[in-house]
Order: sequence, then structure tokens, then C-alpha cells
Amino acid sequence: MPMMTAHRSCITDRRSTRMETLLLTAGTVIGYDGKGHEMLAKKGVITLLRKDPSETSSFGFTNNEYGTSDLRKTLESWLHRGAAPKLSGKEQDLIISRTLEGGSANFAWVDPSPDYDPDKIKGEKVENAVLWPLSYAEAGELAESIRTTGYDWWLRSPGDDDTNAAEVEGNGTVLPASDYTLSSPLGARPACYLDPGAIVFIAAAQGGKSCAVTGPDSLHRVGANCNDEWSVTLHDKYREDFTASLKTRTATGGEIEYSNAHYGDNEFISAIIVSKTGEIKYYGRLAELKGAGDAAGTVSINVDKKYNYGDTLYVFNEQMNGDKKTDYVGNLIEIPIKEDLTDAPVILSSKSFTYNAKVQKPSIRKIKGLTLALNTDYTAKWSNASSKNAGTYTVTITGTGSYMGTTKATYQIKKAANTMTAKPKTATVKYAAVQKKSVTLKAANAITVKKPQGKVTYKKTSGDPGIKVASGGKITVRKGLKKGTYKVKVKVKALGNSNYKASAVKTVTFTVKVK
Repeated sequence: MPMMTAHRSCITDRRSTRMETLLLTAGTVIGYDGKGHEMLAKKGVITLLRKDPSETSSFGFTNNEYGTSDLRKTLESWLHRGAAPKLSGKEQDLIISRTLEGGSANFAWVDPSPDYDPDKIKGEKVENAVLWPLSYAEAGELAESIRTTGYDWWLRSPGDDDTNAAEVEGNGTVLPASDYTLSSPLGARPACYLDPGAIVFIAAAQGGKSCAVTGPDSLHRVGANCNDEWSVTLHDKYREDFTASLKTRTATGGEIEYSNAHYGDNEFISAIIVSKTGEIKYYGRLAELKGAGDAAGTVSINVDKKYNYGDTLYVFNEQMNGDKKTDYVGNLIEIPIKEDLTDAPVILSSKSFTYNAKVQKPSIRKIKGLTLALNTDYTAKWSNASSKNAGTYTVTITGTGSYMGTTKATYQIKKAANTMTAKPKTATVKYAAVQKKSVTLKAANAITVKKPQGKVTYKKTSGDPGIKVASGGKITVRKGLKKGTYKVKVKVKALGNSNYKASAVKTVTFTVKVK
């Protein structure tokens, strides 16, 4: 994930100062936080190796113990040489020291000693080593392309007797014992451990951050990392007062205002798109800053088909030094290139309707307080585009163009009032029939029920006990009932259904005549 910091510094002159130093603009990353070759990929550190071993040093004159060697003194002098050390104080702040374990015997071509260790030095261990030569074991893990420099260079491991040490030949061959004497001036090619917290991001050393063009359309896929060689982009606190903000949005990107940028050789306004998992997906250089007039201005960016929901766009002022070199950036500024509609409030023309057997759905009036255009700024997906029935419905809104993210709104179609009506009637039963057996009548013989919604229920509340009314409406006239006119009071109710409420209870009094 890109590193964000809160440091600020006051810079009055923004002309670029190239860091032509020992390692950080001329180094090769050979191990990254546990990734890479086993011996070089230490967890929690970045292993950086100087690319150019053309500066020379003898190993020593008396023996091949690294702790007392001239090679060690040479590398340590690079940290403190006069008024212009090889590494600036800023760069030294990024380095983590290490211990070089001692106790190894000399290498033997025949009958090797069990005390020989290709990763240890001869003699006492060296603590707090800032710059150090590779061991015979470490050099053997490097890709041949990295070992090959055209110069022979010293390793820290002892050779096959006290008068020589291990080396790497110019063609990349690793020798456990050099053909040169210890006093010979071979290349000094140190490595160091960097604090991963200083790394803003990392890419393939070759082509990882190359750009075919500089400008709004420069965003391109970042080159994949490899196990052999990376380039790192380091945080530079002296660029921390760079500022940038979104000026305008367009359907494909926008314009970004910036100020307090460094300018000069290899200075750019650059951008990266980072996925929600922290992967840097795209990198591009939006503008080259050549002169004082470029310290502030406006740049355009096209993120079409590159920026997705969950991504983050960062813009920064960068010194970009090319393939296989280290670059520098200050603060990474997040630019909200697209308006995020995630879980934004939605205002509908109505949130409630009453069932009427017709399709009913609201219009979308505002999203996040904005009046947006359907199919330009957002798309809408209805949970049921033909919403007729009573229920709760959802419209899912997804940003497009200058907008991103998804939000939802709900609306309801409520049940309608029940339309049932009930009126009493008079039912006639023949006396002769009721003397032989009980007579049953349908509810419709005694009550007229119209437009009921849902099941209709009946409940007798008063009347002659010789006349019974079942809940389903069946009326039974008991055998032997005498001639006469009988009044029966009944409560009638429709229970409703998915689209209608239950009706109010209707009380009706019907008549049964036995004659």
C-alpha cells in the first residue's frame, strides 16, 4: 500500500537536485521483504546492491579477515568521506544495519573444513555493518545478469588461504578463492538493508515504470515484479509540501490543480491507481516539470476503463531516474477523481403507493443531494420492474461516468382496503322438508356478499338455536323446526390476501321463513 506521511518541510528553491550517490539512485533491489532469493530476501528489510563496482579497493595486506580489512575501511569511509559522503544523512536514515557473523575457516578445494561457512567472514563478527560486501553464498544466489558488470569485485568470504578472498569476475563467475592477491584493487560493490517503511512502492527494475508518453493518457499497467531485480520509489520528506486537488471531473477523468512542486531534470507530476487490496495497478507521468513556471499548474488525467470501484488515485511530485534506478516522491495525495455514491441517500418521488392492480414505481429525484442523469451518471436496476403487487421493492443505483459506487433505495406498495360488501336476504324452507330432516342452505341463500378479497368467514351472534351458521357460511335449519319467521344476526368478514387488507366486520341480520 502506498505510504502516507504527515511530515512537512519548508523548501524555498524547488529546482531538482539529483541524488548521484552510492546506492540509492544507482542500486539494484535484490531482496524485498521476504521475496527473492532465500539468503538475500530477509523479512522486514529491502536488500539493495550497488550496480557499479568500478570504484576499487584492496581487500587488505596481512590476512583475509574482513573485520580488520581495508575493504571494510573503504566502505565505512564512504559514509563519512570529507564534506561530501557517498550517502547523504537523509539516505543513511533509510538504512538498517546488520551483523556479519564470523568464525569461518578458509575455503578448501579438497577436504573442506567443517568450519568453513560460505556466508560467514573469517575472524570476529562485525556488528552494525551499514554497507557490506556480499558473501560467497549470497553472490551465488544472484542472477548472472546482476553479477556481470565487466569488473572483478570482492566478496567478504575468505579464500583458500590467508592471502586471498572470494570474488566475482567481470563475466559473473563466482570464485570461492580469487586469483588476485589481497592487495589487488578490485571493485567494491556493497549492499545494504533499507527500511521498508521508506519504500513508497516497488516495481520491476526493467520497464516497471516506463512510459511511452507523458500526459493525460499515460496511465499504464505497472510491470510485474521478478525475483531477481526491482526498482524502488523512496519517500523524500523534502517534497512534503507538494499539494494537489481535484479541479473538475469529466466522464473519463478530470483536471487536477497542483502547487509547490520540484522542477528540473527528471521531475514529473505522476499518478498511480491502487486497488482496494493495495496492488498498484497503473502508473503514469502526467506532466514534465522543466522550469520554474511548472512549480504550480493544472494537469489532466484519463482514467477511463482503468479506475474501478474500490480503487484509489494518488498524485505526487516525482523524481523519476529511469530503469534500474531509485526514484523519489513526497506525499501521495488522494484525488477523488470520481464521486462516490456508496450508500448515499436517495430521494424518490414517492416511497409509498397503494395497490391498484397497475405497475407503480417512483422516479429518482436526487442522489447524495445531486440531480443526476440516468444512464449518464448512474444506472438503475429495479428489483421488479413490473411492480404491481403489494410489497417492498428496491432500486439499486450504480454510478457511471464521473460517479462510482452503489447505493439502494426502497419503496412500498401497500395493501388496498378490502372491497367486500354484505347485505341480508330472506331464505325460505318448506315445512314438510324440515319435518323429515335438517335442511342446509348456502350462505348466498341468506346473505349477498360482493367483491370479497380473501376468504369470507361467518359468525352467528344471535337468533333461534334451531338455526346454526358454520364459519364457512353453511346454514343448517334443524329438523322439526316449527313454521314461522326467524331472524339470525351474523358477523361477516373477508380475511384479505397479498394485495388487500382484511375487511371490517359487517353485521347483517338475515331472515329464514319456514312455511
